[in-house]
Amino acid sequence: MGRRTLSLVALLILAFLVNACGMSGKPSVDEAVAHLREAQKQQTRIHAVVEVRPGVSGNESQSNSERIVIEEWVGGPRKIRMEYKDAPDYLKGEVVVANGDEVWRYEPKGNQYSRIRMTDISFGPFSPKLTRGMVGYALKECNFERVSKDTMAGREAFRLEAVPKEKGAESPFLDLPSGVTFWMDAKTWNVLGWELRTPHGKMCMCTKSVEFDPHFPKGTFEFHPPAGSRELDVPNPVPIDPKEADEAVGFHVLRPSYLPKDVELITADAIPPGGDQESSIFLEYGIGGLSNFVISETKLPEGADEEGLLSSGAGVERVKVHGRDARLMPSDDKRATWLQWIEGGLQISITGPLKKEAILKVAESME
Repeated sequence: MGRRTLSLVALLILAFLVNACGMSGKPSVDEAVAHLREAQKQQTRIHAVVEVRPGVSGNESQSNSERIVIEEWVGGPRKIRMEYKDAPDYLKGEVVVANGDEVWRYEPKGNQYSRIRMTDISFGPFSPKLTRGMVGYALKECNFERVSKDTMAGREAFRLEAVPKEKGAESPFLDLPSGVTFWMDAKTWNVLGWELRTPHGKMCMCTKSVEFDPHFPKGTFEFHPPAGSRELDVPNPVPIDPKEADEAVGFHVLRPSYLPKDVELITADAIPPGGDQESSIFLEYGIGGLSNFVISETKLPEGADEEGLLSSGAGVERVKVHGRDARLMPSDDKRATWLQWIEGGLQISITGPLKKEAILKVAESME
């Protein structure tokens, strides 16, 4: 073999090694963020076991007692099955099934179940929606700073760090995050886990095991009531066009003219007039799927005891909205505020992670 041939072979080997090192290295921050953005748009089919841990600073025992372990099957945006394997007593053993048209929720403690028509708000704080909201928030409100190698669920992962653009003291929201970390699968770029840090604690979601594009057994996204179980009669909100809200519920819906920066209407759901339930509307506002708050308005029956409907007791503060008596109360963990008042024959409430000044400003702007 000639000298020129040996040199060529050496160059080819060197090129291979450089390429291999590049493939096994980590992406740049911009590349990781681009993959995070694209992964958010994809509809991934998975079978996984995830753990959600709402932590509290300085109180690890409380964090452990509130851990929630969920086995989940995700067949698309409207087909999800979740089984709560380990959770506080009020959640343990629950099953939630979304079949594309309806959402079923089974509570083993009372051997009872409920079903409602399917809307995005139906899913509440379950892991797929939590993750979507966390990613949406970070892409819109954070600066991404660094990426490093890590592992999760026995898989190679990239750890992506982000910090909010806005300072907590300037924000109208309670517990504005001080930092967010994402763990992204190195092969599929799916989010395997995240950690949200705030001045008062943190919340974590991590994947314990995962199978991408699995075979779903027949009946995975079906619900069959267990023997002897009873169906609960629950309000059944339906999605509506916000422009047709008054017509949908049969009363003038009060809307806020003031909203915190970047907040927008996410969903509008209503319980129409008729039946045993009074008509109601639920307007959900937020920023990129996080920091969400809900305004609800319910028509009161004639002769309702308005004073008796207003909450009282320890922790409830008496305030004024439009010159009317109102009640303000923080949640037990101080991460949300609840405001309630009665106006024009409506029982109105605003609930979410807003500071006192902000929630009152939103309420005063409603007309």
